[in-house]
Amino acid sequence: MNVDGFVLNYKEAGVWKEIARLGAETREFTHFPTTGMLHEYQLRYYKNGNGQDYFSAAENAQINMNAGDPNATMYDPQNVTVSRNLPNQVKVCWEYLDFIDAEFEIFKNGVLIETLPIGSRSFYDHDPESSSNNSYLRDNIRYQVKAVLNGAFSNKIGASGDMVDPKMFHGFVLDSNTGLGIPNADIYYKGFKNDKIIAVTDSAGYYNFILTENFEDFPHFGSLRLQVYLTSQIGPFNKTLPINQNDQYRNDFLINLLQEYAYTQDATIEFIDVAVNPYDLQGNVYWKATNENYDGVEIRRGLEVLALMDRAEGNLFVDTSAAPGILQTYQIRTYKNTNAGRSFSDFDAAQALEFQYPPVEAVINPTATPLVDLNAVQIQWSHLYNHATGYIVSRNGVFQEDIDRDEAFTFTDTTGTAGEEYIYTLTAYKVVNGFIYYSTEENVSIMYPSAAGIKNLELSIPFIENQSLGGGATRASYHLN
Repeated sequence: MNVDGFVLNYKEAGVWKEIARLGAETREFTHFPTTGMLHEYQLRYYKNGNGQDYFSAAENAQINMNAGDPNATMYDPQNVTVSRNLPNQVKVCWEYLDFIDAEFEIFKNGVLIETLPIGSRSFYDHDPESSSNNSYLRDNIRYQVKAVLNGAFSNKIGASGDMVDPKMFHGFVLDSNTGLGIPNADIYYKGFKNDKIIAVTDSAGYYNFILTENFEDFPHFGSLRLQVYLTSQIGPFNKTLPINQNDQYRNDFLINLLQEYAYTQDATIEFIDVAVNPYDLQGNVYWKATNENYDGVEIRRGLEVLALMDRAEGNLFVDTSAAPGILQTYQIRTYKNTNAGRSFSDFDAAQALEFQYPPVEAVINPTATPLVDLNAVQIQWSHLYNHATGYIVSRNGVFQEDIDRDEAFTFTDTTGTAGEEYIYTLTAYKVVNGFIYYSTEENVSIMYPSAAGIKNLELSIPFIENQSLGGGATRASYHLN
């Protein structure tokens, strides 16, 4: 190509200014304007001859970086993400040009809640339930970020997320005659399609548990009914609790014990149950013995002995090694300490519990956003409980990235081909005992964007016509198409 290269001009305050001279083989150039307004560019070929530059006709292009708000003049925040950082805390993250000293305004459901200093790239909302009049419901909260500098501002760029407001319930089960706590009492709660054991009192008669239910589904909206059983024959003792915007609820049960229990027979296990914590997929294994005439229990899952627990340690064992999505069988038997060692009772096959562990939850709300100015695609997603070890991103079946659970739930693809349609697959996974367990796949598709900039610029090779001049000299004339 018989040219020296390209000249790139940028219109600033109505005047064309040269911002770059590029080699003849160059096909792209990245420019970082400091505002988000309409930007105009001009591209020409040039050739230097005898110390003078010769230029082709100009090709022009323009791009509007703030199509949403016509009054916005600053560069928009990029890659805004929302995730639950803690059970009752929201984390908002974004990216921005480092050389622009902008402050940032944070909006929640359209209301300004915070102004952050220069250099901020994240915000933590410690009171997310304030966005709803009914905070005990599952909220869809929308956060927006706006850059501000010396009276100028960008568009509001937002992201949303479903948040669950957990509630903690605790208290004591007490003997009204003595004021002492009653150990090993079973706490049930009754709700929509629920009637299950949720806690067991400890040696002091204390219980506590956390629920993340949507209380709108309960038969009596905004309330929770608790039941206490001392044994399978003694109970239930009932209480109905009002649910409001509080995070913690204390309720004590006073029970008049009319008689003491005589334990003349060795204890056996009469009840086993498992409740899975959705935030880590660990199983809380509960059990109940026929009486207190034993020193401890042996807990098995299948043929594996998980633990030997002293009776004083209570009636709860946390199984941290159960595989998600797998049917497990639990058996528990009592033992007594003797001079000859531990004496175990028999396993009661009728009390063995088969429990299906839930699988790794799939990602939710997958989105694909074209980043035209970066010639890239941004993939974002959410996860209801964030119990996965990480997330696998693939494109058209080919692995792209492994995202750790502690990183932002976003992936930016910069390697696609403009105009090609890609299917991005997101798979959550959890590592347990060295084995990997995967969720179901979630897909999102998008047409890969073309790079913003000069389009359809054509230039032919200049040709030279030799014309005879007086005195035997020649003159070269050429033109650019």
